[in-house]
Order: sequence, then C-alpha cells, then structure tokens
Amino acid sequence: DDDEHGWSTEPALVYDTESSWEDDHVALHAESLLESFVQNLGGASTLPSIFQLVELLLASPSWKNQRAVLAMLERCLAAAPVTFVPHVPATVDAALRLIQSSSARVQYQALQLLGSLCCANSVGTEGNSTQQQILVREKYGGAILEAVSHLIKSHCTKVASHACLTVVSYCRGGNGSENCMVSIDKGLIVPYV
Repeated sequence: DDDEHGWSTEPALVYDTESSWEDDHVALHAESLLESFVQNLGGASTLPSIFQLVELLLASPSWKNQRAVLAMLERCLAAAPVTFVPHVPATVDAALRLIQSSSARVQYQALQLLGSLCCANSVGTEGNSTQQQILVREKYGGAILEAVSHLIKSHCTKVASHACLTVVSYCRGGNGSENCMVSIDKGLIVPYV
C-alpha cells in the first residue's frame, strides 16, 4: 500500500469491509503463504533462508521493507514457535528498533510482532515455549512496555489502539493465567495502566 498517509488517517475499525484495504489483503495472502511454507517444510530447514532475506531487507531504509521484515518474523514465529526460540532476542531487538520509525505502518507492524512475541507461549506447552515466554516478558518486559507506551499517545488511531492491545498481549502472555509458570511483574505494568 503506497498511500501510507491515507492509511494512517483512516479510523481504526474492528471490521473492515471497504475496498481500500485491497493491498492489505494481498499482503496478508503473501504472509499466509510464507507461514504455510515454513510449516510444511519445517522451520529448521527454512528459517536460515528467511533470515538471510530479513537481513537484506533490514539494510534498506524503505518503510515497506521494514514492514515486510516485521510481518515475516511474526509469521515465522507462528509457523515454527519452538524452532524460532533462538531467534527471539534478535527479533525483539529489531521490533524495538523499528517501533521508533516515523512510519505509522512500521509502528503498527512492530506492535503486532511484539504482541505476538508476548503471547507466543500460548502456542504450546513444551519447555521451549516457556523459555520463550521468560525471555520475552522477563528480559524485555520493561523495554517493550516503555516503547509501546509512547505509541499509546500516537495521533494515528490505528497505532494507538494497537499499542493498547500490545499491552494486553503482554499481560495475557501465559494465557493470562496466574499459574502460567511466570507471573507478570506488576511493577512493570502499573506505570502504564
């Protein structure tokens, strides 16, 4: 979608039925194909190639490439959560760096990825999933909440509302249960309530 300004000035809607989102549907289809590719061929064999592409795209200052990287990482996380665990630190770092972009589209996609990372442990109950949760929520919790809190005040309603949802995703990591092995550090959340 080349009209970033038009996208950012449209109101945030729960359900969109307008044709102006046609480019987003194409992007979602491409993301879905990538996720199927990783699932069907296995994360261990496909992730190295995808991360080479991610590095190439990150070298470009284009907001479209940055948005694509964030979407790709989110789909890889969803498709192969256990195999993705070693890549979580670099992924969080990339999302935290790109969330500071001046592009509302990149900010939105970074929020989407951070929310997915915070909820990733609900994908499975294996030990690696729990390690992923610990890494994201305990190691990066303060940095994530700090970065997200700045976007809650965004003039773009889509970004602001998605920032609020990312905080909810942080809180619900572990399926939102008190007995999810790692409780939320309430001291991190209280300043942003």
